[in-house]
Amino acid sequence: MSHRSQVDQAQFLVQSLVRELGRPCLAILLTQPPSEPGTRVPNHAIVVLADRAQAKVICPSTDLAAEVYRQLGVAGGLWGSLVGIFGSEGKGKGVIWTSYWLFLIAGAAFVILGIVAATGGQPYGVWYGLLLPGVLIFLVVGPLGIVIRRSQRLAEQRKMQAQEFQ
Repeated sequence: MSHRSQVDQAQFLVQSLVRELGRPCLAILLTQPPSEPGTRVPNHAIVVLADRAQAKVICPSTDLAAEVYRQLGVAGGLWGSLVGIFGSEGKGKGVIWTSYWLFLIAGAAFVILGIVAATGGQPYGVWYGLLLPGVLIFLVVGPLGIVIRRSQRLAEQRKMQAQEFQ
């Protein structure tokens, strides 16, 4: 009785399976892993100190423009929360409308500075960095004035209807 290795047995099993099917099989059948580890492991290259992983420290940008944009984004988010909470209740009209106009003035300043920088021959990164937030403020904050006015009117109507029932 001949003693076959596991690889030979797996190959014999695949050959007999293909013969039984009677047609070519496109499936690839993997052999089982050996029961004992190999005695040698090939080493293709020596790992040196220069090949190790390089650590990269990621931290917030120290760029002043990025910090200004980040703070504008936070201010816009807080302002949106303020408008959503107090605007629908008809409260804080003075704060909401003052901050609304301050945002629009800041947007206009960004747009004007961006246009001046573009016409003055400043690089793309300068004029675009000024123009983009101004345009975004006008596109996002500008139309919200209509929404704020409507929500405050609805809040006033609800208050008037509530007083009629009392």
